[in-house]
Amino acid sequence: MPQNRESGIAANQYGRATARKIMESLGARTIKSNGNECYLNNKLIAIKCARKRTSDFGLSYKMLERIDGVIGACEIEQDTYKLYELSTQLFRKNMRPTKSKGPAAGRVGLVRKSVFYQNGKLIGHINVNPNKAGKKLPESKIDLSKNMKLDSKKDLIKRIGDEVLSHARFVIGVAAGDDIQMKFKLNRWVYSRLMQEEIREKRPIKQALWNSGVKACQKCGQKFKDMKGIEIHRKDSEKIYSVENCELLCRPCHQQHPSE
Repeated sequence: MPQNRESGIAANQYGRATARKIMESLGARTIKSNGNECYLNNKLIAIKCARKRTSDFGLSYKMLERIDGVIGACEIEQDTYKLYELSTQLFRKNMRPTKSKGPAAGRVGLVRKSVFYQNGKLIGHINVNPNKAGKKLPESKIDLSKNMKLDSKKDLIKRIGDEVLSHARFVIGVAAGDDIQMKFKLNRWVYSRLMQEEIREKRPIKQALWNSGVKACQKCGQKFKDMKGIEIHRKDSEKIYSVENCELLCRPCHQQHPSE
């Protein structure tokens, strides 16, 4: 729904007030008391904020000329934001004119949130009202705290893995929005790339075992004519793929190891 004068003023006030809180949390040096520009890591940055249902970030062409980057603060829940940094070059490349016929016409350009999710650098998440309890969100950076070190190794891997998976689902969900076809394709792309990485890891180990003289299934003794159909199996599933920890099996024998 397009903004009127009143809603536009309210949105501007919200954005500036929230940006100020984020600056304070990041330890940035502010430029103006009521502005959204600051110095962070020796760069002049503009912090733009967007509520859950807001699809775009708006920035004036004039401001874009003087800053070094844009931080997009995307609301996840009340008072909590995911922060993504985007270069001015990428912001300008993805800019489109606002449809506003008011004061912003010809002065402000818009960039979709999805551009930040897909091309921006994830900084992390921040709560601008830390005194207010809220639902715990998955961390964007894995924190091996003392409490986590008390867990068993398997529990620790599960906890870290769940955080990574939760973050991946969040990014895919926001990038795809209501487009179920896009969500499906992004899920498949991520899954296939992870599978390809594991296949590339296995291939030289499999070749090394074959070259060492392993020409039969190391469980049932079936002779191999060539490497086609041979499968690689980890003897100890808690350890990584390596020549020392792997053996060559025929497919029926390998299928008897469900953990693989």
